[in-house]
Amino acid sequence: MLKTFLLSLISNATQVSSKRFSAIILVVTLIGASYIATFTIYKMPQEMFDTLAILAGSLFGGTVVEGQIGRAHV
Repeated sequence: MLKTFLLSLISNATQVSSKRFSAIILVVTLIGASYIATFTIYKMPQEMFDTLAILAGSLFGGTVVEGQIGRAHV
């Protein structure tokens, strides 16, 4: 099931939101940056981390809103 979702996320076969793809990339980046900042001498500025986290949340939220508006047939 996860494999099918990831394949449909990357392919043009279905209507996968580009916002969702961007948000997934941002979340992976945040996880990597958090790991690096925790276990190495390199530190990530707090403002950069907060900005990426807010952007990822906004993109996921935008995907949800877009899906709800698209179903309303207004």
